[in-house]
Order: sequence, then C-alpha cells, then structure tokens
Amino acid sequence: MIANDNEIIMSDSGRSNKNASQHAPKGVKDFKYFAGIVEYNLKEKDQQKIINSLNNEENDEPLLPYTINRLGTTHNEHMTPYVYIRFHYKKERDNFCNNNHVIRNIGKFEPLKWMDAVDAHISIIFEHIPKALTQAELETHIEKELGKIINIEGIRHDSKNEQWSVKAKVDIRCTEKKLIDTWGFYLQNGNFIKVRSLNFRREEIDNRNSYAAMIMSIGNETPYEKSLTNSTR
Repeated sequence: MIANDNEIIMSDSGRSNKNASQHAPKGVKDFKYFAGIVEYNLKEKDQQKIINSLNNEENDEPLLPYTINRLGTTHNEHMTPYVYIRFHYKKERDNFCNNNHVIRNIGKFEPLKWMDAVDAHISIIFEHIPKALTQAELETHIEKELGKIINIEGIRHDSKNEQWSVKAKVDIRCTEKKLIDTWGFYLQNGNFIKVRSLNFRREEIDNRNSYAAMIMSIGNETPYEKSLTNSTR
C-alpha cells in the first residue's frame, strides 16, 4: 500500500545538491524513487528529531534537495510499517541510502522498489473520450492517474458516438502495478475512458482488458490502430 501524496509535505528551501541537475523537477508528482526503513529499525524514535537531522544544513552536502516537514509513512503487503523519503532520481536515492550521517543517526534506509514509478516513456491509447472534454482537461486527468503526456502521436474522432481517441507518449509517474491494473478511469460525470498501453507488457495488459470487458459486459471493439489504418485508406 502506497501512502498518499499529502503524507509527506515539502517546501522548497532553495538548497540544491551540487551533483543534481539544475533542471531537476520539484513537484511531488515528479518523484519516482523511494527509500524507506521499517519503523522499529529507526535508531531515533522521535520523528521531529529525525526531520531536524534530515534538514541539517551543516552537512557538507544537503541530505535532501528540499526541506522536509513530515515523514512519509506506508506499509508493505505484510502490513509492516515503513517510514519513507522520496527522490527524483535513482542516484539521489543511492547517495542517501549510503550516507554515513543517515546510517549513523537515523538508520539504514533501503530502496523501496515496490513503490518506485516506472522509469519509461510509454505509448498509450486513450479511448471513449467525450467530445466535450478538451485536450487540456484530458491531460490533467492522465497526469493525475498515470503521468505526464510528452507527445501526442495521433488523434481519431468518432462523430457518430461524439467521442474521440488519442495515442500519446506518456512519462509514467506511477508504479508498474498501477500501470498494469489501470485499464481505464472514470470522469466526474460518469464517463469511462479506456486505457491501453502499447509498448509495456502488451500481452498481459490485453488479457486483463479482455477479462475486465467480459466482467463489465463490454463488447469487443475495433482496435484504435486498425481504425486509424482504415480511416487513411
């Protein structure tokens, strides 16, 4: 189980790691890597003291490129409680886990790979988009569910059903499990947008979609790729 975004609150302190990119993302949604420690393995039990130690500006290199106000908490599938920290890059996490100050004063953090986001740009088809939904509104929904669109690769309009579909390359910012399990998402008005990843474990996702469609009594549909091909003839 992954903790909600608001379980770790950050404020940009203007500090930056000397080894970090000047163009490093700063938003909570931009974090892709996690490091954690089982709560009962913490050497320091007072969370405020842990936070103060993490924010210690007297270190030669800041432990984090931001000021942390509260620790993230979560648990694994066995309900073991963890305290965790987020990172933009894998190298940042590796440096943190191997930092002597952290190990000596707080404890040994380990990569929480089951919480990591998929580090890839993946082509995804989004179907059954209501005609009234703008591209900007769609991108907002997609960013909330899966990640940020970096390129629109194709758009198909279905005037008969007043819908449209889009093929887009997405910078994924969710876990592998969420990506595989997300075969669609609902809008506030009840409309359902279908999601199909094209270049990520395609067979597994297609089998899942077929099973889900059967359960929800959704009939077989003409694939986006085939419709796009036919429309160009």
